[in-house]
Amino acid sequence: MPGAPKAVVLTAGLHQPDRLSRLGVRVCPLVPIANRPLLVHVLDGLRAAGVREAAILGDGATRAAIAAVLGEGHGELAIRYVDHVDHRALDAPAVVVQPADALLRGSSAAAIDDVAGARLDGAVMRVGKPAPASRVGACVLGPDAAAALDPGGASVDALADALVASAEHVSVAEVRGCLACADGDDGLLHANRIALEGLAGSVDVASLAGSEIQGPAVIHPTARLRSTLVRGPAIIGAGVRLDDVYVGPYTAIGDDVVVEGAEIEHSLVLAGAQVRYPGVRLTTSILGPRARLVRDFHLPRGMRVAVGADAVVALS
Repeated sequence: MPGAPKAVVLTAGLHQPDRLSRLGVRVCPLVPIANRPLLVHVLDGLRAAGVREAAILGDGATRAAIAAVLGEGHGELAIRYVDHVDHRALDAPAVVVQPADALLRGSSAAAIDDVAGARLDGAVMRVGKPAPASRVGACVLGPDAAAALDPGGASVDALADALVASAEHVSVAEVRGCLACADGDDGLLHANRIALEGLAGSVDVASLAGSEIQGPAVIHPTARLRSTLVRGPAIIGAGVRLDDVYVGPYTAIGDDVVVEGAEIEHSLVLAGAQVRYPGVRLTTSILGPRARLVRDFHLPRGMRVAVGADAVVALS
C-alpha cells in the first residue's frame, strides 16, 4: 500500500485540569519538558521515524487546548484533531498508535519499516520495568491489523493484547522510555531526563559573566549568568537571570526565571518562577509557573508556606 506511515495519538485520561493547574496547563501532554511541550517531543519522535500525518484523538476540551499550542502542523508532520478514528487515519502501510505522553528514547523507524514492508503484521514497544510489569508505549499496525482492530476504541495496552492475539507475525520489544503523565511528578522528571539526553550544546559566551559551563547545555542568548556553574545536560530559557547558582544535570529552567544563591539539579523550573537563597540544594523538584521559593531573613524567623492541592514540601 503506497504512502507514508501515519499515527494516531491517544489523549484519553490526560485532560486533568485540577491536577495540572499548578503547572499552568490543563492537558498533561502540554507540560513543558526541556522547555517544550511534552507532546512536541512525542511528535518529534514520530516525525523522525518517517510519520507524516498524525491524528490527535481526544475530547473537545483536549483537542482545543492542544490545537491552541500546536496548530495544524509540526514541521513536515501534518496534524489533524479528531474525536474518532476514520478511514483516513488507517489508510497507510503502517499506523503508529501511541499515547500522547509516551516519550520513547530512540527511533521506532525500524519497527515501522518492518510493518510497512509487510515483514511484520504489527509491532509492540513496551517501556518501563521488564515484562510483564512494563507498559505499552506504542503499537505499529499493518493494513490488515488496522482494518481488524479499532485504534481509537481501547487503551493502547488492550490494543497491543488484541494485536498479539490476532496477528501472526508481531514483534514485542522493550524500549527505553516512559509514560510521563501516568507516574505523576516522577514521570515528568523522568521524561525531562530522557528529553535532555543527547542534547547538543549551544551557548553564547556573551551571556556569561564569571560563569562556567561543563557538559552539554543550551542557554538562550538573552539569558544572563553571573558566577554560575552549569553542569549539563541542562537547558536555560529566554530572559533567565542566574546569580551565584549551581545548575546540575538534567535541569530545565524556563523563560524569565530568576535564581539567586541556589543549587538546583534534576529539576523542572517553569516560566517566571523565582528561587532565592533556599539554603538547601533543590533536587528532583518541580516549580510551577511564577512560583516563588525564597528565604526571608527578617526576624522572628519561621517558615511561611502557601501550597495547593497535591503539593509536596520535603525538608532535609
